[in-house]
Amino acid sequence: MQAAIVVPTYNEKDNILKLIKEVKESISYSDNEVSFVIVDDNSPDGTQDILRKVAKENNNIHLIARPRKMGLGSAYIDAFRWILSNTKTTDIVIQMDADLSHPPKVLTSIIDALNDGTDVVIASRYSGSGSINGWPIYRRMISKGANIFARTLLGVKVKDMTSGYKAFRLNVLRELLAWKLSSKGYEYQVETVYIISKLGKRIQEIPFVFSNRTEGKSKLAIKDILVFIKTITNLRLRPPSKIEEVETEQKQKQEQKQEQEQYVYTAQSQKDISLSQRVDRSV
Repeated sequence: MQAAIVVPTYNEKDNILKLIKEVKESISYSDNEVSFVIVDDNSPDGTQDILRKVAKENNNIHLIARPRKMGLGSAYIDAFRWILSNTKTTDIVIQMDADLSHPPKVLTSIIDALNDGTDVVIASRYSGSGSINGWPIYRRMISKGANIFARTLLGVKVKDMTSGYKAFRLNVLRELLAWKLSSKGYEYQVETVYIISKLGKRIQEIPFVFSNRTEGKSKLAIKDILVFIKTITNLRLRPPSKIEEVETEQKQKQEQKQEQEQYVYTAQSQKDISLSQRVDRSV
């Protein structure tokens, strides 16, 4: 099975080569083949320079270089679209973090689950023997609270809604991208699970031990938490639509606007003609 590993990066120069090495080692003894699609948001620490060099030396490593920080969700979406447009042999797509908090040794279990017929696999910190190492209590509370909030509000039974370690069959990914995804940041994780569950896809959670990064800094900020709450609430109030439905609605609005403008123009023209006729009579 051909797997594409999608990894967003920002200031990950100390981790990205370690991750690539560990992923290759974890897959090497299996019958699976792997390629990497790495999305970098112009990291000021030189991550992109490292990736350009390694991409030239390895034809299974592809770099999507973006000009600035554009959000985690948009990074995944850009990578998914690139895969659908540029690869013909990919069977599954796996997303994971660059900071080594997602252990590559879990990859074989993820791939095996997809081979057994599961549509989407989520590596879960909150199911079975899953756990978290290295997080302070407040960070655990934020994560746990976010999951309870998302599950309760959206009615999805997945225990780890916010996990960034997950895998999709390619056909499921294609269906997912037919929907208008509004999330640009961390809330993307919940939005994709929500849509997939509503599509009736088979989702399996595999427990894993999440270990806090040892190099670099966490990028979660208060702003991200507030955006998360707002986005999940909006998902409940205004569920996502398919792109074609959104485009149809936009087209109808544009046609209505043109009709209104034409009506105003016609009415104004008739008014001008009437005024002109009255002037002619008076003359």
